[in-house]
Amino acid sequence: MITNSEKEWIKRNVISGVATKEDFPSMKDDEVLPFIAIPNMPLPDGTSRAFSIEEIMEALGK
Repeated sequence: MITNSEKEWIKRNVISGVATKEDFPSMKDDEVLPFIAIPNMPLPDGTSRAFSIEEIMEALGK
């Protein structure tokens, strides 16, 4: 279960964009690959919290 504060953290830290042939030379010239990335959330005890795809999608309302 993802908390509201974790959802807000994801929304503030999400990175989105597209990858192209410049990023992956094996791709075709006109091909693009959309992506989102979320860093691990640092916790007060020095550990970090990783999120599942389902949690990320829930936080982003998808």
